[in-house]
Amino acid sequence: MQVAGRLGFYLLLMTLLVLGSQCSRKKDTMQAQPLKMKDSIRLQEENPKRHDIRYKVAVIFLLSGQPQGARKELNTVLAAKPDMLEAREALGLTYLEEKHYPEAIRVFKEVLRRDGSRVKTRHLLGIAYLATDNPQEATRVMEKAAAVNDKNVALLATLGQAYLKVKDYNKALLYLKKGQSLDPDDKKINLQLGMTLAGMKRYSEAFDTFLKAGDEAQAYNNIGVHYYLEGRYEDAAKCFQKALDLRPTFYKEAKVNLQRALEKLQKQTSKDAI
Repeated sequence: MQVAGRLGFYLLLMTLLVLGSQCSRKKDTMQAQPLKMKDSIRLQEENPKRHDIRYKVAVIFLLSGQPQGARKELNTVLAAKPDMLEAREALGLTYLEEKHYPEAIRVFKEVLRRDGSRVKTRHLLGIAYLATDNPQEATRVMEKAAAVNDKNVALLATLGQAYLKVKDYNKALLYLKKGQSLDPDDKKINLQLGMTLAGMKRYSEAFDTFLKAGDEAQAYNNIGVHYYLEGRYEDAAKCFQKALDLRPTFYKEAKVNLQRALEKLQKQTSKDAI
């Protein structure tokens, strides 16, 4: 079944990388404003030993969707400064962006071996574990991050999602509610919270929460998915039909889900008639 409103992590995390990583304390023009790619490369060529410049070039490569270019720069930085954890963390992110999850996990674990207190690295490692369908490890590493910083909405959302994956709805609810209190309009938080409430069969609350994560059509579709998984095919079909009525030409997920629910309902009806 297709739940609407799933949000990717990577753009958010790459933005966090840029905002959170100030590896140079020198007062130069690079700290005053973001650099364009060509300006960064020119400065790098003029200052080949300025690893802070090379690192920032790598971040720009990463943000522009060029993880291989970023990795090349980062490996050069790390060859000269192996203890530069911002660069090592960014290296792991290049693997994460390309879905090379085992390599990403290896790099993030190496960062944490050197400094286990890094909240961002634990968050990234948790995401990599989730991507490899290992939510138990994801919760383990991110719990320690949340104990250090329980005000990080993105971290709370991912931790809540990991607990949702293992159907520990109470813990998922704990972290997602905390995230929602910090940012009531965060779409990812509200989507995961809606799914948690639906998993607890608190459908009215789930519907209201799904509304905050998207529009009314998405909310009906998402509730319909949970009815479907529960075997309530008639209720599911009604929700999917309502989603289609609200968005008839665009909402492909609801159309697919409606067809599946009707097929299940027809089989159920036929079986009951025998």
